[in-house]
Amino acid sequence: MTMKKRDKWITIVFLLFIMSVFVVTLFRSVVPQTENGTDSAVQDLLEQNGTLQQNTAQENVVTEESTEESQPEQEAQKQNWFLALQTRINTFTDMLFGKTKMIAFNTQLTKWMTGGMYIESTQVLVGKDNYLFYKTQNDGYPIYDYMGINHYTEEELLQVKNNLEEMRDYFEERGIEFYVFCAPNKESVYEQYMPDTVARVNETTRADQVAEYLWANSDVTYVYPKKELIEASKDYQVYYKTDTHWNQIGAFVGFQNFYETAYGQKEEVSDVHFDINSQELAGDLATIAGVDKEYAIDTVYVIDPDSANPDMFQDKTVLVVGDSFGGFFSTVSKAYFGQVEWINWKDEFSLGMLEQYKPDVIVLETVERYVSNFKDKSLLEK
Repeated sequence: MTMKKRDKWITIVFLLFIMSVFVVTLFRSVVPQTENGTDSAVQDLLEQNGTLQQNTAQENVVTEESTEESQPEQEAQKQNWFLALQTRINTFTDMLFGKTKMIAFNTQLTKWMTGGMYIESTQVLVGKDNYLFYKTQNDGYPIYDYMGINHYTEEELLQVKNNLEEMRDYFEERGIEFYVFCAPNKESVYEQYMPDTVARVNETTRADQVAEYLWANSDVTYVYPKKELIEASKDYQVYYKTDTHWNQIGAFVGFQNFYETAYGQKEEVSDVHFDINSQELAGDLATIAGVDKEYAIDTVYVIDPDSANPDMFQDKTVLVVGDSFGGFFSTVSKAYFGQVEWINWKDEFSLGMLEQYKPDVIVLETVERYVSNFKDKSLLEK
């Protein structure tokens, strides 16, 4: 076979492969499918730990610093058209047949070609010392948060304040303690492991803005343990290397900052005991990028509740209402409170749960990348 004929057949086979993926994806979009294998495992993992939780506001960074009234109507229509098109494209690519296997192959190829310095992924960024970071734009904007390019206006900060104060007043009128908790993004705590290619335009993040504004202008009890987590990270691993989330040591540090703020007492990490359940965890980011075998490197710490200070125990019922970061926060909380329930703000919480659980305490929790929830959502709407 001549070189020309060989190249011709290679081209034909490649085009047939591309067309087959397109056709199978279209078929799957109109015929109900029961997913199995790797794709299903990835989907289950991401749904379980909250990675697929959509940013409520779906904010556009270009327009965040200006109000809708200040934009020309034509420009707003263009943006709406673009977002609609982007949604359709994202929906199609989410259903793409064999997507997980293709992502894994592409990731491995680029990782090999760059000596492990880069992986081709729309959602995962390789940092230093095997740290993986979340760079999605469809599930909050963690990289924009880190770069400091999505700040709130004074009007938006006032809206956050008014929203939280309205919720606080509602629950306290019913005899329920109300606290607001924001867990920092991994990028904010482990800045030193971010790649040098991601420049910080402003070191004050949007979450920093919210915390500083509320501390200066509101009597809502607002907990934002960024400094405490950064300090603890010098001696302990507080977020997983291969996952978007904190581990139980990080959750413990965050919880202790909350407990000290609310009740004036705290413990140090060295005061309690953590068991090691595994040293081969590959987190959600490794799974998304298709490098879970190479990045099965994380240690899983589990708190021993019996090692907690019994003098700090309170016979109270706590509702932690928030996102996936509330999971480990709740796990740690159970060592210090009589009953703790973790409720997903987006899908599960309703005001009817006040009668069901009769909580003494409500902790409204969010991770930094979802801080817009405080501006755009209210528990009182449920």
